[in-house]
Amino acid sequence: MTPDPRHRDSGVRWARYWDSQDDFCETLCSLNARIFIDRAAGPLALSPSDRVLDLGCGTGHVAALVAPLVDCVHAVDTGPNNLALASRNLRDHPKAVVHPPLSPGFIDLDQLGIGPVDVILFQSVLQYLGDMVSVIRALEVAARVAAPGARLLASDLPTSTGLGHSAVCQFSAGLAHGCGHRVARYFLRARLGDYWRIRRDAGVVTFGRKDLFDLAGGVKARAEILDRRLTINGGRLHLLATFPKGHPGSKAAAE
Repeated sequence: MTPDPRHRDSGVRWARYWDSQDDFCETLCSLNARIFIDRAAGPLALSPSDRVLDLGCGTGHVAALVAPLVDCVHAVDTGPNNLALASRNLRDHPKAVVHPPLSPGFIDLDQLGIGPVDVILFQSVLQYLGDMVSVIRALEVAARVAAPGARLLASDLPTSTGLGHSAVCQFSAGLAHGCGHRVARYFLRARLGDYWRIRRDAGVVTFGRKDLFDLAGGVKARAEILDRRLTINGGRLHLLATFPKGHPGSKAAAE
C-alpha cells in the first residue's frame, strides 16, 4: 500500500492545525475528556499498576484524568504548543510525564525510550494522520512498545466524511454540561477558520469495521469493535485491540 498523493501533506496540515489551538477550545477538550474516561472505563479496565501511553495527547486533559488511576502516563504529541498546555494541565500530576514533540505520525516514538506499556490511547487521532498508510505506521510504532497483554484503544474513528450528526451530538453534550454557548462559538469559529478549509481540501481518514479488524491483525492483536458512544461525537467506531501474552514488540522495547 502506498500513500495517496492527494493526501501526502494532509497529516502535516492537520498536525499544524491542532497545534494552533488556544485556550478557547479548552472547554470542549476538557468536556470530551471527561465523557471519554467515564464511558471508556469499562473497556479499558485501568488498574493502579498500568503504564499508559497517550499518543496524540493534545493539551493533556485525558492524561490528567488517567494519571490518578494508574502507575504512570506518558503524554506524547507532535505539537510544541499542545505540549506546553499539557505541561500546564498536568503540573499537579506527578505520575504524568510530558515528552518532547515528535514528528507527524509519531514515527520517531522509539527515540523516547518509552515501554513497555500496558495501555495505549489514540483518542480522536488516527483520522487526522493523512491516509491509511500513516495510520498503519502509527499502529506499528505503538505496537513496538506494547507489553504482553496490552490494550490499545483507538477511539472516535469516523465512518464517513459527514459532520452533521457529530455537530448535533457535540452541541447536545455541551447543553447537558452547561457550556452549550461555548460549543456553538467553537463551531462558528471552526466554520470560518482553517478547520473547514483543511477538511475540504485534505479530508480525514474514514474507517469501516473491516478496516479496524485489518489494522488490529496487522499488529497481531485481537480486535473488538465498539460502536457505543464514548465521546461527545456520535456515529463513530472505536477499536479495542488486545496484544497476546507473547507479543514480541514488548520484548524489543524492554531491552
